[in-house]
Amino acid sequence: MPAVTIAALVILLWIIARVVAKAMVHGSFLGRAGPDARREAALGTMIVRTLTLGTVFCLCFPVRPTVAHAFLLGLAAAWGLPEKGVDTAPSPWRYALGIPCAVLIGLNILRVDPANASDPRNYEVAAKTDFKERRLDDLARRLDIIEEFAPGERRTHLLRAQLELSLGHADLAAREYGHAVRPVGCEYQVLPPPTKAEGRDLLVRLRDFCSSASQPERLLAYERALIEGGDTRHALDSLRHRAHPRGKPSLDLPTEPFAGAIAFLLGDQALGTLLGRWSAEELLALLKQWGAHIERAPEGFPPAWLPVVLAAQVTPVDIGVWYQAGAGRPSQHRVPIQQARVHPAKHPKDTGWAGAGWTPLVERGGGWAAQLRLPGGEKACEVCLTEMGGVPSGTLGVARGSVPAFPALRVYIP
Repeated sequence: MPAVTIAALVILLWIIARVVAKAMVHGSFLGRAGPDARREAALGTMIVRTLTLGTVFCLCFPVRPTVAHAFLLGLAAAWGLPEKGVDTAPSPWRYALGIPCAVLIGLNILRVDPANASDPRNYEVAAKTDFKERRLDDLARRLDIIEEFAPGERRTHLLRAQLELSLGHADLAAREYGHAVRPVGCEYQVLPPPTKAEGRDLLVRLRDFCSSASQPERLLAYERALIEGGDTRHALDSLRHRAHPRGKPSLDLPTEPFAGAIAFLLGDQALGTLLGRWSAEELLALLKQWGAHIERAPEGFPPAWLPVVLAAQVTPVDIGVWYQAGAGRPSQHRVPIQQARVHPAKHPKDTGWAGAGWTPLVERGGGWAAQLRLPGGEKACEVCLTEMGGVPSGTLGVARGSVPAFPALRVYIP
């Protein structure tokens, strides 16, 4: 044992003995109670003061308490005990030391100092340990508890984004990033919101992940994260760089359905106006990269309703469905997912839309209907295209199963 630690322990024992003695002397003046009652009262006073001042020390100073701090704690616990039989007025030194401590306590109770690793409310310290030891379920549960206490907490979403990215869920990471960088209003924050540097670091990691994926052209998580962070210009530049139609423009089609579907998948319907200025070939090239099934309209389908775009995208809590026929009004609705909260490490393996997705359009009752089916054959919803536009029918809540991360897209052209 180091000599400094031995000296600190000796001093600690001496201080404890001194504090107990002074507390017992103080207890002899508490009234006419018996010796045992006075001793118990004095000992209780000492314990309360020691625990209170120890808590004050931990809250005021962002350091982990050690044995060496016992000296300061003992002096603080023994400070202020009255002299024998003398009722003195409060000393100015008490106010000089008490007021700053009260201010520090108030500030630290309302918000946690990120540098205070000893504060049990500093969940980021525990989260780093969970990451290091791969206790991902514990981390997810910890973040759930924090968000129940502080629903507007931003840093938990940053940690969730890092968690999802470490598990390969790029789209979920982009969505969590969007929650993390939202402006903070009057919502209570346990820890300060993420800094711009932390947000940029996550964006770089997300970009590198998407570019190194097995099918990078099918991922739109990086552009979605840019839009969530308010960087629409760079997101559109990235999309423009990816859209490389072959040959000269030859499609004379309205671009609104294509632009609306892309804006829906990126999470910002306002982008539809900007994307509508692009050529139909560029927009179709993007949809094809994202796995769109492009085909000719079935026989008998009204030409005035073309082009038709059917899109579906999965979120952690529901499936978003969007569709538009020609220049008609676009429609969208949400299909809830039962058991929405699933810990990231237990997410089923993504098997894609193989054998699932949008079924071909079939004529039914004066309109044309298509179903969205999930892997395994479960029907998520059905839409029916009519002269008045698209309307949902038979919408059901689906159970959380092997739900693909990629969007399901089907496009009909003349």
